[in-house]
Amino acid sequence: MACLLSQGRDLGCRDQIGGILRVAFMPWTQGLTVTLTSNEVSALGNVPSLTTAYKYELPRNTGFHDNAITGSRENGTVFFTQNVVIMLHALSGADRAELVALAQGRWVAFVEDSNGNIFVAGLEKGLEVQAGNLGATGTATGDMSGYTIELTSEESVPSYHVATSDPTDFDTDVAALSANLSVS
Repeated sequence: MACLLSQGRDLGCRDQIGGILRVAFMPWTQGLTVTLTSNEVSALGNVPSLTTAYKYELPRNTGFHDNAITGSRENGTVFFTQNVVIMLHALSGADRAELVALAQGRWVAFVEDSNGNIFVAGLEKGLEVQAGNLGATGTATGDMSGYTIELTSEESVPSYHVATSDPTDFDTDVAALSANLSVS
């Protein structure tokens, strides 16, 4: 099988910045399907009725999303480790309970970066918490008091871009992917 490229890529402008603004988690279920339009997710299929994606707003410079590539020349394989890392300021009993539930489940994450792009991660196998800290007080006065959560999933493809109708309205763009999905 030939692996053919279909286009090149120019250098482009320096108009992008790093970081993520928010992430919403919905429970992962086996059998989720995607409809792609121009290589972007335009719809999700097999989303259970009354599914809610719970949104977490992030402080600046406290989260990231990436797709690490792992290939094996010996085995002829390649896969992508989708990572979502978030930091949340302040400690509370209610947050602790929610984050314990996050640590125990499998999730699909909708991630908005600082450039208005939305990605969906964990569709094939679900993101799982692999590391983090559920309650760090810090040492010095200026240290963070809060939570760090690292979720990963090994998938056959990198995270998909989500087709957006209004790049300034995360909730609407995510909810538009399925009639069974809302954002809270």
